[in-house]
Amino acid sequence: MKLNLIRRLKPLPPLGRSLSFFDSLRRRGAAALEFAVCLPIVLLITFGIIETCDAIFLKQSLILAAQEGARVAVVPGATMTNVRFQTELILRARGVQEDSITVTPSNFPSAPFGSLVTVNVVARIDRNSNSFLGLMTGRTVNGSCTMMMEHN
Repeated sequence: MKLNLIRRLKPLPPLGRSLSFFDSLRRRGAAALEFAVCLPIVLLITFGIIETCDAIFLKQSLILAAQEGARVAVVPGATMTNVRFQTELILRARGVQEDSITVTPSNFPSAPFGSLVTVNVVARIDRNSNSFLGLMTGRTVNGSCTMMMEHN
């Protein structure tokens, strides 16, 4: 009785013989079921990786834009317009929509030699992402750079 309850798998037929019709249907059905179970998981992981890579690209773009803005800010005679233009130039080239660009201290053109100038750029992930999952909706990323004022 116990042997009848346990279903035994049939071994593969020897080389040269093909599977019976029902055996091949059963194997195809098992493959289809495995595919149906695994596909959503694989797609979720794939799109999650893509969205994470978008966020990393955004972070690096903001850091690069902040570095370029700070590089312009520490040169004698620079203005806020120059800093904004250079920062926005990098962001536009990379297709980033920023939320804000701030320079600290705000009176950096008159700051003495050796003063630190910080440029901070903030952007929202969902406005700059190509993904439709929306895993990072409402989150912001910032990039900043601090440099020392050059002498006159």
